[in-house]
Amino acid sequence: MARVYAFEGENNTTLEWMPLEVRRKSDLAGVRMSLAAWQAMPKDDRARLVAAEVATPEDVEAFRALATSLGEKAIGKVDAVVPVPFDARPWATDAARDEVVRRAHACGIALDPARWAALDDHARYALFRLSDPKKSEDKLRAALVEVGMTTP
Repeated sequence: MARVYAFEGENNTTLEWMPLEVRRKSDLAGVRMSLAAWQAMPKDDRARLVAAEVATPEDVEAFRALATSLGEKAIGKVDAVVPVPFDARPWATDAARDEVVRRAHACGIALDPARWAALDDHARYALFRLSDPKKSEDKLRAALVEVGMTTP
């Protein structure tokens, strides 16, 4: 299910900035789109990228073609990067779970690692990205609440 989280802020929910949902899909597809390319696209095209499914390797290929086409139409090019292997997503690993738990603990938040198993791929990706110590502790807290890993 495609979604934009509330913790991402207004610029993401209005699709002014690229939401994590599209970043996850882009990582899988090996597509790197600049903010300028994203913002040059009509909002309907941005919404199509948010809504596109990537549940199978075939979906990922379809997303790559769509993102490349829309990006090229908007700004003339989209950068290709090495895609994340569909069956080896780093955010779906026990190591990613452990890193999220460590980062949360460093922020004073106790997590039950068993709850990780109930999260979908999008939630795991969001927490994986936000567990980076360079990212906002407040955003991580909000994300953990929104995906159901902890309570406010």
